[in-house]
Amino acid sequence: MGQEDRWQTLAESSEVLQVALVAWMAVSTPQTLVALDDAARRYTTGLADVIGRPAAQRHVASLGAYQRATERLAALRATLGVVPSVDTADTEFLQQVIADQAAAGRAYEAAAADVVAAVEKARARDNEPDEKGGA
Repeated sequence: MGQEDRWQTLAESSEVLQVALVAWMAVSTPQTLVALDDAARRYTTGLADVIGRPAAQRHVASLGAYQRATERLAALRATLGVVPSVDTADTEFLQQVIADQAAAGRAYEAAAADVVAAVEKARARDNEPDEKGGA
């Protein structure tokens, strides 16, 4: 795969991932989750071709952790929403799950920022003239 093909694949898979992420965050259903997982797989492949597999896998792992934390929070809220009363332990547990989800969200944002920096570095490297004076 040529240099421009790698960048095109990354751009396309990035757009698909963003759409899938927004759809999943708006309405978490089995269909949006499958679409998000598929988009993340495609993006990871495209990203690995640009910045390397380990960095791409760290990014997708942070996304997965955020997904799981968000799903746990949604499930707990749904469960607590149908119980007749919520005691102090339930409230404390809910607060902990909220904190865990927020921490996972921050970790994902940090991983995404690392990816942006790595992609920018890769783009700059690819744009450097080669040893023969060409681009």
